[in-house]
Amino acid sequence: MQQAERAFKTPIMIPPVWLVLSLLLMLALGRWVPVFQLWDQAVGNIGKFFIVSGLALDGWGVLRFLLVKTGLVPFTPVTRLVKSGPYRFSRNPMYIGMLLMLLGVAIVLGTVSPFIVLLLFFLVLRNRFVIPEEAMLEQVLGKSYLQYKQETRRWI
Repeated sequence: MQQAERAFKTPIMIPPVWLVLSLLLMLALGRWVPVFQLWDQAVGNIGKFFIVSGLALDGWGVLRFLLVKTGLVPFTPVTRLVKSGPYRFSRNPMYIGMLLMLLGVAIVLGTVSPFIVLLLFFLVLRNRFVIPEEAMLEQVLGKSYLQYKQETRRWI
């Protein structure tokens, strides 16, 4: 796991950086390669609900980590398992929040191409963060994390 920890120390490797890059790519695709207009702006405004919901979910998740004083950045030292707040329903609520934000942007833009970025962002989260993080947490927290995995879904 030390190799994975070293690989994730550069800024490009943290999820918020991937989120911003994905957002910029979505905006570029929505403007210059829209592919197909799905709906008009009135329907697209529904996306703002998802953006705000994603921000709120991320904030709630960050707050839970800060309150128990454990590592917030992926692959930093973990001192406690967070099982309260949104972590009662999902093992990855902050990642779900990021996905909701990008979903909202894709809906606001109203074309097909930004949805491709949403799928790619999900795959990056799952493969570069969620799966390796779960392996690390199993190693560090042992039985308590394994029990949490059995009780709580990975996503929703």
